[in-house]
Amino acid sequence: MTDVILTSCGRWDLLATTLKSFLHYYDLGFDRFIVNDDSGHRVPDAFREEFPMITFFDGIKRGQVGSIDFLYQHVKNEYIMFLEDDWEFFRTGFGLASLQVLEENPQVMQVWIRRPDDRNGHPAMGPIRKTQTGVHWQTMSTTYGGGRWPGFSHNPGLKRLSDYKRLFPNGYGPVTTWKPKEPWLAESQIGKIYARHRMKAATLTAGYVRHIGQNRHVQ
Repeated sequence: MTDVILTSCGRWDLLATTLKSFLHYYDLGFDRFIVNDDSGHRVPDAFREEFPMITFFDGIKRGQVGSIDFLYQHVKNEYIMFLEDDWEFFRTGFGLASLQVLEENPQVMQVWIRRPDDRNGHPAMGPIRKTQTGVHWQTMSTTYGGGRWPGFSHNPGLKRLSDYKRLFPNGYGPVTTWKPKEPWLAESQIGKIYARHRMKAATLTAGYVRHIGQNRHVQ
């Protein structure tokens, strides 16, 4: 079992698509599913009615990094499926496949599940590897953008709670923040810390989710 956490910011139509498609295709099950909306507004009552298995937090603006640290405080399971509010899942199997990669590779700190042609240009590197159960995966490049983006991402993917607690005992907040003019900065700064500890991101060779919020970035 896993815990699922999701950062949201008032894009209710995108959030609805994300939740519906994720719940339809997710193959691991979860103990807790927690959403924090950072818009400062209340989550519409229709969401609580349609998704009674999800706990929604709202009404307080914490910022993206603060929201993530807040959500991590509620996590109990070792494995966390991390989500954002603007993705549409279209294939099952990503949960179990990602879990197998993490269980067999302690140096992998997260598993990407985007299509190879939908990774913002971020390449995979090295040979295609295979888990004992036949899951195909690669390592994400650690030198993309001149080393600016070593592979860590807030995009949908499976992560470990123990990695977060070990490397960020006080959370992400003390080491980074989200800046509207540099939306990539938090991922970059967090990723560099993982890289210093010789931890890398992996990606499944198949794609399971598409980005649907390209033209509606949070400001």
